[in-house]
Formats: sequence, structure tokens, C-alpha cells
Amino acid sequence: MGSITTCLIILVAFATLYTVLSPRFNYRLYRWLIFHPYPYEPGTELPPPIDNSEVDEVYILLRSGKKIHGWYYKVANAAKVILFSHGNAGNLSSRNSILDLLTKTGASVFIYDYEGFGKSEGLPTIDGICDNGLVAYDYLVEQEGVKPNDIIVYGESLGTGVAMYLSAKRKVGGVILQSGFSSLRKIAHEIFPTLKAFPSFLFPTQQLDTLALAKQPHPPLLIIHGVHDQVVPYSHAERLYKEAIEPKQLLTLPHSAHNDICNTAPDEFLHTVIDFMARC
Repeated sequence: MGSITTCLIILVAFATLYTVLSPRFNYRLYRWLIFHPYPYEPGTELPPPIDNSEVDEVYILLRSGKKIHGWYYKVANAAKVILFSHGNAGNLSSRNSILDLLTKTGASVFIYDYEGFGKSEGLPTIDGICDNGLVAYDYLVEQEGVKPNDIIVYGESLGTGVAMYLSAKRKVGGVILQSGFSSLRKIAHEIFPTLKAFPSFLFPTQQLDTLALAKQPHPPLLIIHGVHDQVVPYSHAERLYKEAIEPKQLLTLPHSAHNDICNTAPDEFLHTVIDFMARC
């Protein structure tokens, strides 16, 4: 009996440790692995001026009482507004080049920081960044009077999961996914193979499963990805495009990696995004 009891204690202890270390329950560990907000460099706290646009600094109140921070670049006579959800690192000031490029499309651009990034209060979570995206969308519609069909949700890297989530929860004119993954669980397995030890139900409820949403009816979808991306392999874009239902479009950038599209393919990027938004 004593050996059986000992074995049971060991099994219970192992099962408890296994569960506690899982992505669903050890959110502090996985927050550190997923999110990498950087402080503002001196002199970058204010939104940089961009030609042909005026910018408003915006704070949006969350249900928790905390606030998230954003920049709204308003382009005169813009027909569309791009709602930009960024990647897992940096802050608003890390996106100056892509902001400049996107305003050249003729669209206004609203970019926001998730909780815990930049001037936004709180701490980031997977569920939280999705909620932050919904709050940013609702701000544009309810406070700025933007029509839902005129909103193009744009996701960068981790933000592609947020953008696709928004397209499933709110009415939008189109979705642009840049350097994105097919699902958070899939890319997590590739970067941290030990996570394969945990089944799906031990991952967060919100798994940013972009592919699953792309297989369901969705607005016009544009996938943009560099062949030399070593952060999120190009194979994710291939699979997304192959398995997504119509309407869909893939822009393959043969000389681009994960974060260098503004330098390696600005003209091709601009032409494709402008054409895509016109068709939306």
C-alpha cells in the first residue's frame, strides 16, 4: 500500500506541475515569451509628422478603467481608414516607416499600443490584445464616425491574429495580413518544440487561429509575406492562401524578410495595397 500511495502522490504532483507549466495557466511565463514591449527612446514619445496628414494623439478607456494609447493619422479626403495592429515587440514609435508608407496609399491610419506597450496601461495577454483591437475599432466607429465598410484591418506579425479576429467580430471592408502566422499555437510549436507536450485545451482559449477564421466566410483578404522571413516562415503564408476561401490574394515578396518590407519592396507593396483597397 505504501508504494502505491507514493506512486499516486508522484503522479498527482507531476500532473499538477504539468498543468501549472502549461500555456493556459502559467500566463506570466508565456507573457514574457510572447510580448516584448520596449520603452520609448528619448524624443520619440510624440507622433512623428507625416506628409499630407494630420495626427491626433488618442487615449481610449477600457472596461477595466485602464487606457490604451494610439495615434490617428488623418489624410485629407481619405476613402478608407487602416486600423493597424502591430507585432509583439516595440511600441508605436517602432512603426514610423510603415506608417509613412501606409499613408501614401491615400488612407488614414489609426495605430494603437496594446496594454503594457508604450503609453498604454496594464499588462498584455492574448485575450487582452484582442479586446484592445475591438476597443480601437469601436472608437473609430463610435467616436470618429468611420463607417464599418471603410475600415481595413491591418495586422503585422502577431497583430495578424488580432486583425483576423476583428474581421470575425466586426464588420470591416477588408483584411491585410503582413508577415503573419497560421495560428499562434502552430508558430509556438515551431519556435518552442517542447510546447508540443501540451494538448490544445492547455493553451489559452484564444489561440489566434488565423487559418481557422480564413476558412470561414470573411471580407476580402490580402496576405503579404517575405520569402526570407526567418521569424514567421513563408510557409505560413502559403498555407493560409491555399486553405483560405475566396476572396483572397497573396503578395509574395522574394527579397523581403520579416521587418524590412518598407526598404526591400515599397513600390510593389504600395501598388498592391492601393489596388486591394480600391477593390474593397
